[in-house]
Order: sequence, then C-alpha cells, then structure tokens
Amino acid sequence: LLGAGLKRGDILHVTRQLPMRSLGQILFDDPSVKSTKPTTTSALYERVGVSVHRDGWKENATFAGFKCGRVNEGHSHMDQNSFVITRGRSHLAIDSGIWPYGHMLGFFDFRADVPPRRFNFDGNASFGHNTVLVDGQGQEYSDPAGRIEPYHHDEDLDYVVGQAGRCYGDRLTHFRRWFIWAKPDFFLVVDRLVSDRLRHFEWIFQHHGELESAPADPIRQVPCKINRSTT
Repeated sequence: LLGAGLKRGDILHVTRQLPMRSLGQILFDDPSVKSTKPTTTSALYERVGVSVHRDGWKENATFAGFKCGRVNEGHSHMDQNSFVITRGRSHLAIDSGIWPYGHMLGFFDFRADVPPRRFNFDGNASFGHNTVLVDGQGQEYSDPAGRIEPYHHDEDLDYVVGQAGRCYGDRLTHFRRWFIWAKPDFFLVVDRLVSDRLRHFEWIFQHHGELESAPADPIRQVPCKINRSTT
C-alpha cells in the first residue's frame, strides 16, 4: 500500500518478492509502477532503535537486523540489543516469532504486574530473542530505553553499538553490545556487562540448523597501559 501510494518501485520490488498471503497484497499493488531494485543497503531508524544491513539485493543476499530502542514502543518486545541474520530465504539467527493474540491468555495485559503477563510469552520476552538474561531474568517493561550509539556503514564493514543497561532494572548498570559485520560472511558480537554485584549472565542465541564451535585459542594476558587522564 505504501509503495503503490508513493509510486515507489523500490518498495514494490521488495513486497513483490514476498509470498502472497492475503488478498490485500493483490488489491493494493499497482501494476503501473515497475519494480526497481533498491540502491540502499543499510539504514538506521533512530526513533525506534532499529538498524538494517544488507550486502546487496540478489536472491541469496545476506540480511542482518539489530534492535536497541524504547522498551515501551508500540508492538515492542523485550528485545533490546538483539539481532537476526538471514541468507537468501534461510533464517540463521532468529527470534521466536509471534505468539497468539489471545485476550484470555493475557497477551494484551499491561497492568502493573511485574512483569506484565504479556511478556510471559517467549515470543515477547527476552528469552525469545538473541540478547542476554541476568540472573535468569530478561528485560523489564518500563520507560527506560535502550539506544543505538555509533552506527557505521560502508562497502566492507557495518557496525552498530547498542546500550541497554537501563532495561534490566537495578540488575545492570551497563550493557553495551557491538554488532559487527565484516562482509560478506563474518559476524562478531562483543558484549560488555557491568553490575554492582556478582550476577549470572546467560547469552541467548536462537537459531535454525546445527552449530559447530571451533576450538578456542588459549586466552593470552597482554599487559597494557591505561591512560587515566581526563583531558
């Protein structure tokens, strides 16, 4: 509907690749607007805290998405500092998808329960996304927001940094995640978590298919000099 209304062939190019699941996809298309391949391969949507990244628009292109924004934004999940990755039509790093919109199940329950029952569903809670649990618990539904700090995009390297420490109540003071893509095939996720006491951290990774872990190199301690100057 948006692509047809704006006469945007690039938007229609994307929607026309999707499987037809509703009559609306046929009724709201505009055959007079020709499909044109988009030229943009990365974008940052600051208000909602979402960045999207591609290595092109071929059928087997790689796509990555990163989320770190307002917890109480409309339709938001407890998924700050989470990511997804697909290659062509293969979903690699995923989230748990949607759950039934059932009133009787508490899906729309936003009362002052801690947490609201809506976020007892894995698809909405932190457990269903590629983020972190602290002491077995995920993020909280409240005003504190995550935010995307630096964002970079070029032909060879994309990276984005999210700060979501405030989304865990008093359990964390700092949760910064670096999501780095050295194109075409190498992704690196680096986390820095800080708390005022000993905590148990769990790294959640939802995926399709099987995983193989390569042997890790022995950890090396490298002496370094820290400059504590405030100038």
